[in-house]
Amino acid sequence: MFEVVGVWWKTRARGWLVINALGLVVALLVLIWPGLGTAKAETNWTLDSTASVLTYQSVKKNTIVETNKIRNISGSLTSAGDAKVTFDLNSVDTGVDLRNVRMRFLFFETFKFPSAELTAKVDPAAFADLATKRRVKAVLPFRLSLHGVDKDLQANIVVTMISDTMVSVASEAPVAVHVEDFGLLPNVDKLQQAANVTNIVPTASVSFDFVFVADGSKPAVVQPVAAST
Repeated sequence: MFEVVGVWWKTRARGWLVINALGLVVALLVLIWPGLGTAKAETNWTLDSTASVLTYQSVKKNTIVETNKIRNISGSLTSAGDAKVTFDLNSVDTGVDLRNVRMRFLFFETFKFPSAELTAKVDPAAFADLATKRRVKAVLPFRLSLHGVDKDLQANIVVTMISDTMVSVASEAPVAVHVEDFGLLPNVDKLQQAANVTNIVPTASVSFDFVFVADGSKPAVVQPVAAST
């Protein structure tokens, strides 16, 4: 909806100068997720790999918790609400070089499956009040493609509007990923034999914080976000 305000005044030369002020009201429901109230409907978004992080925790010997990261992450979010995040499994970082090699080649078998991919179709209606609240919680169904297997999962997420051109999409709680769902259970045995450990729990707890930036935007001015209640 456009509202036009015309202001006229008469000059000594009997000319008229017209100044028009144009205001644009963009309905959030036609924006992409996470839909920013000041963005245009055709905006696409790109994941900021330097600001984004994905970690997963595994347990060995029943009680020893190890936290690993995937360093190289890329992704996009289109104006149609199609989200895709790709994980370079050769960038798995356990903090120990030898363990990195084991995870990449024995467990993930990166020589055959070098990457994993998360895809989702986002409903903008779930984030209709993001522009005013600045932070919104939701349940996001997604598909994880890992080790040649596709699996439908869901995550409880928190979407935070950092600025008008930058948003964070973070897990509210860790997402449980069961290795047997992706044909990785035999590879757990390989890890146990190679590392001479026992009782590696065949479930990983995955946490993430993905930061998306509007394509073509200038460096964002970060706005304070009130704590959720």
